[in-house]
Amino acid sequence: MTNLSEAAPHRLLGLYDSPFVRRVAVTMQLYGIPFEHVSLSVFRQMDAMRPIN
Repeated sequence: MTNLSEAAPHRLLGLYDSPFVRRVAVTMQLYGIPFEHVSLSVFRQMDAMRPIN
C-alpha cells in the first residue's frame, strides 16, 4: 500500500463556493491527503473544464 504523504498530490477541481468542494477539501485535510486546489468554475470556464472532466 502506498503512503499517502509520499504520493503525488491530488487535484481538487472547483470553487470553494461549492459545498461539495469545501466538504472534500476539509475531509482530505483531515485525513492528511495531499491535494492542490485548482479553482475552476464549471460554468464560467467550461472550455478548460471539458478536457479534464
